[in-house]
Amino acid sequence: MKSLKKNITKSFDRGSNNYDLNAKIQKKICQQLISFFKNLDNSDLQIVNALEIGCGSGFMTKELIKLKKIEKIHLLDISSEMIKKVSSQNLHKNASFEIADFDNFSRYNEYDFIYSNMAMHWSENIKNLILKILLNLSKNSFFIFSIPHSLKISFKKKNKAENFCSSLVNQFPKYNDIKQIICSENYNLFSKQISLNEIYNRPIDFFLNLKKIGANVSLIKKKSNIFSLRHITVKTLINYDVGFFFIKKI
Repeated sequence: MKSLKKNITKSFDRGSNNYDLNAKIQKKICQQLISFFKNLDNSDLQIVNALEIGCGSGFMTKELIKLKKIEKIHLLDISSEMIKKVSSQNLHKNASFEIADFDNFSRYNEYDFIYSNMAMHWSENIKNLILKILLNLSKNSFFIFSIPHSLKISFKKKNKAENFCSSLVNQFPKYNDIKQIICSENYNLFSKQISLNEIYNRPIDFFLNLKKIGANVSLIKKKSNIFSLRHITVKTLINYDVGFFFIKKI
């Protein structure tokens, strides 16, 4: 697992300069997560000390502070280059930054609002991570996050490479499994599942886009060469199923 996290770190370091330009689906999901949060009854929610885990270039924090007054924000990411990028922006007068792995982070109890967009699926053990955060939440604290549940690849025209492309995609935690982890009388849970689509001219364009933003680390032991797809020019549909979760500790 150490080598996996090292690969994830290096990949997002390399993708940091191109992230904002190419992370279009991540931004769309972030906007919908913010809308989901906005539509909940949280008008009386006061945020004193917030934490974003897997902050990337910080666009979720930018959206959140448009909605809510936050006294202090701490942004955490495993990539030193991402932290360098986000810390160079004038995000918030009381923002602090830390290079750290959210699986090993030990100060979740210090925050009354924890949030994350499309990052937690990189955890070594998603169940342990969620339980760790929940157990460290103090009463009337909040945790909101998005996480992918499936990614499906299909072609506009029949092509035998479709199954090969699908075999390259990482597996993600299932929506109902995440709900089951959270299910407890100690928490109020609001959740929903959405689907989003993207279209690429070629299947390899999708995988190259993942590489540009640093999200191309394979969690599958079997290795395959994506460049065998370079001659396939069929329109490619990418379907994401994503879960939104908003939790209050009671």
